[in-house]
Amino acid sequence: MESNNNIYKIKHLLSAGLVILSLFLGSLVPGNLLPGNLLSGHLLSGYLSGSLQAFAAESSSSADSSESDSIALHDAYFYRQEDGQLKYWLDLGGEDIRLHCFFRSGSPDYYEKIYTLFPEPESSQGNTISIREIRVDGSTDISSWFLFMGITFTDDSAVLSVVRDDETLAGGGGSNLLTGSYVMTAGRPDSSPKTSATTPAEGSYDDYMHYNGSAFLVNGGQLRYWIEFRDNFELHCLFFNGDPASGGTYEEVYTLYPDLDNSPAQELIIKSVANGQGTDITDSFRKFRFLFSSNDSVVMEVERDTTKLAGGGGSNLLDGSYTLSPCPALEAVRELLSPAGSSSGKKASSTASESYSPEELCELAQNYYKRHNDFFPPEADYVKNDNGTYTIHLYEIVDDGDGMGHTATSAWYTVDTSGIGTDDIMGGTVNLNK
Repeated sequence: MESNNNIYKIKHLLSAGLVILSLFLGSLVPGNLLPGNLLSGHLLSGYLSGSLQAFAAESSSSADSSESDSIALHDAYFYRQEDGQLKYWLDLGGEDIRLHCFFRSGSPDYYEKIYTLFPEPESSQGNTISIREIRVDGSTDISSWFLFMGITFTDDSAVLSVVRDDETLAGGGGSNLLTGSYVMTAGRPDSSPKTSATTPAEGSYDDYMHYNGSAFLVNGGQLRYWIEFRDNFELHCLFFNGDPASGGTYEEVYTLYPDLDNSPAQELIIKSVANGQGTDITDSFRKFRFLFSSNDSVVMEVERDTTKLAGGGGSNLLDGSYTLSPCPALEAVRELLSPAGSSSGKKASSTASESYSPEELCELAQNYYKRHNDFFPPEADYVKNDNGTYTIHLYEIVDDGDGMGHTATSAWYTVDTSGIGTDDIMGGTVNLNK
């Protein structure tokens, strides 16, 4: 029995050495010289996890063969299996860094799992970023599944280095991201495996991929809208529901179908809109178009049919002109890889003395009330005053039964466009930014 245990330990020590070598080579050698999967199979035992994680992180970031600010980062990288099947792709075109994984288990059809990756600035050096936290489908923390994960960038590729904890592993590579070094090609994949959620392509968006992940931020950097071009043109909206279990927000994805034949250059006029359930909601909009500028920004112009509007700005895309700025996640990675590291202090948007639209002021007021009273008022209305200020009403509709109801007021605020003013019920001043 003792002999078998020694053999087992030796085997895993050899595996550890190969993993560390793969991570080291990933930071030294251009991606196209490395095999697609340098190591897979048996994983490290728990007794090695601490020392391996520290040593692997050190090995993956020890070499800096080129100036990191010379790396030509791309907004996406993808990895295909030997049979040409797309397996993973790394998306830097949104608010977060996302790893799309295509798995299958007991069925020829693939299903998609999306890992959200959160980098560790202190452990990211040279052209390599280390991942400190991993969440699946945006919620469940699965960081404990991995002893190490890092990404090394070159001009034309990215090497995803993974060490799994075998104690958390169930199933094989068909349904798991295994230990290995995966060389990912720069660019977005031409096609994804067919899944139950796949929708028919509508037009070609090759000319617009550059704008992937352009986002509109509110409340000092809080994500509200962002666009994504894949098989379809999608608008992601984060709305508010006041549910603490979901962080008070939920995501609604609109699929937009532009009139490609009649849209002018650098413009997409939307001819039809479907909500997240696939329902056609085109008649909810009088105008819907996107203007793409040469300075990388996108202007989204919306005009609603107010007769079909239910609820306030917290749960609706309202009239307005919204400027979407480029790729926050891509900029975050670029900052991590910069020679100055994460100390440059860049922010996605300014917060000081910002001028807000009335819809944004309503959102600020709802969030302000939640921070100070531990309750999120689901409804918000406003009235513009003659002096340029806005009076905001926060409330909820309470069902009294028998078709009757009443309005329960949470707050009345009168504020200027910077969000500073008075609490009309309690008295005193308010600053909705705090």
